[in-house]
Amino acid sequence: MNNYRFLNLPKNPLIKTSAVLQKLAIAATKVNSSRRILLDRHQGKAPSLSGGAFHECFKNIEDFISPSVLDAFRPLGIKPSFFASFASDGESSLKIEERVAHYDICFDEENKKWSTIPFGINWEITPGDTFFYWWNISSDPIFPNQDIPPSFKLLNGAHFDRRNQIGIPSGAEVIEKVQVTAPILVRTDIPHSVSFNSSAKTRYNISLRFSTDDVSTWDHALEVFKPLFL
Repeated sequence: MNNYRFLNLPKNPLIKTSAVLQKLAIAATKVNSSRRILLDRHQGKAPSLSGGAFHECFKNIEDFISPSVLDAFRPLGIKPSFFASFASDGESSLKIEERVAHYDICFDEENKKWSTIPFGINWEITPGDTFFYWWNISSDPIFPNQDIPPSFKLLNGAHFDRRNQIGIPSGAEVIEKVQVTAPILVRTDIPHSVSFNSSAKTRYNISLRFSTDDVSTWDHALEVFKPLFL
């Protein structure tokens, strides 16, 4: 378990009301009308997407994330700075060879450069089999263009070989792999990718992110979140 820890947190992080989910859908559409990032419930109809993979970031966390989740962080003296919602529409199964290996980055506006994001806390909202892989990749990372929507500056990825390169980069070696069966603290500042297999039409995922002013490195995250380890 070098790159992950399962956490004692609620299995579903969302406030379970259709009104809140609809509000999230509308907010995502307003942020960028060309993308619709919509969240599903376990026993409800998922709003339709136009196809493909999407993500959107939200800072108004209390409007969507359950108080029971946020209360778990209060004794630790921290709170999330934003959360990302991910949706892969019309793709109930993607093998690891069909994913993009990357590590997480955000754009530092003050210093005008990309910085790594050391970790996230993730939930798989859609039932299915999800595996998280971490890689050793020797090639140099390729960063995004800076002329992108604000949400993509808040959370993006450094890719390999070329931008949005699907598949396993040449010479890459798996250093760790885990099946995601519970809320999970994952290391994101080293190359990783995710495979999934579900009977649902669309896969949904939620990822809470924290300021590096509060939790600066992966080792620091292991110290801070230790009380929540399963």
